[in-house]
Amino acid sequence: MPLRLFRRRPVAEPPLADVLAGLMAARDADRIALMVLALGPRLERRPDLASCLRLAAMGGLTGEAAARLGGPLPDLVRERLGDSTHEARFVETLARLARRMELDAVPARHWTGDDRRRLFDPDFLARRCAGEPVMAELNDLLWHAAVARLRQAGENPAAVALEAMGLAGKPVTSKATVR
Repeated sequence: MPLRLFRRRPVAEPPLADVLAGLMAARDADRIALMVLALGPRLERRPDLASCLRLAAMGGLTGEAAARLGGPLPDLVRERLGDSTHEARFVETLARLARRMELDAVPARHWTGDDRRRLFDPDFLARRCAGEPVMAELNDLLWHAAVARLRQAGENPAAVALEAMGLAGKPVTSKATVR
């Protein structure tokens, strides 16, 4: 048995806002892999990081391109696109968060209609992140930054939200009656 001269002391993790700042400084191409490494160990239900990194490497690779490359790539692309494993779901959620980071780095006038709609679509990110406190906090930080971007562009976030929900221009009524 080897003699241990040093004990590994727990290292305090930086606040999530600092982690986010570091991730925002990373190149877009590297961001998802860095997110796997920075956020994966913080999760309550930890994914297999090696599997996540393999899935992250698939990026935008299509099934056809993966088939031409062969090896394990077609199976990895199917897994990533299928969103059926814990790791694939985690990597897809990270990809969506990374897209939100990209949007938060540019003025809202450069956003597409889909970008605006997804900001207020709970199925796009909020529900995916709700089960993990770290992911929920990160989503919240990014959501608030995105809403601030809308305000900076002179847009009304409430009006954008109503439009995203298909309620723009419709009268808002209460179900309660006044007696």
